[in-house]
Amino acid sequence: MHRFFIFCCFLQVSSSYVIFNGTVRAQIINLHNTFRSNLAFGKQVWIGKSKNYPNASRMFWLKWDDALATSAGKRAASKVIQNNEGKLTAAIPAGVGENHYGVEFASVGTNLPPTSMFQKAWQDWNSYWMIFGLPSLTYTPSTDPINDHDKESSYQLFTGNTYAVGCAYQIVTPNLGGYVVVCHYRNKGLNANTPVYVVGTTCSQCPAATSTCNAVKGLCVMN
Repeated sequence: MHRFFIFCCFLQVSSSYVIFNGTVRAQIINLHNTFRSNLAFGKQVWIGKSKNYPNASRMFWLKWDDALATSAGKRAASKVIQNNEGKLTAAIPAGVGENHYGVEFASVGTNLPPTSMFQKAWQDWNSYWMIFGLPSLTYTPSTDPINDHDKESSYQLFTGNTYAVGCAYQIVTPNLGGYVVVCHYRNKGLNANTPVYVVGTTCSQCPAATSTCNAVKGLCVMN
């Protein structure tokens, strides 16, 4: 969900993005992989379907990638606010997926700590599947990406072939609580009219030449 409370017609955000590090980076990896592990084992409830999402036979463990974090930071730093709308103007690298979340002016009027910024972004990206459930495991590209932001964000989290993530943030309005969080993913994993992950016995289709199965987590780990 985007929250825009704009008092000017155009604002260019400064370019000093920050890559998440330390405990926040560990939190990012843990949240993603805990979700993916539960999904791989068929433990995630499929809202509206009276069942759980099916087990994943090939769901990768996400590792941190500095190059993705840098590209995410460049996207965050490209944010402009124009005509009461926030936009990220830098291009997303080819083959890379993205989730983003932004607040221009927060009611508290102060900058949140990085861990809280990411927690709010994570809640936003998970909101669609937790409230409505995915319409289908087969991905259909949106014709209205702005209004379908929450659904697109949830689909990105379900992609089985994604194996790396990097995230960064940008302070948008210093001392007014505004910020944007961006995460980049490789592979993007969202292909039109294609299931977002392979259904089957947990961890049974990890590519032997490039990965191994972590049986405890139910995830394929890239070598």
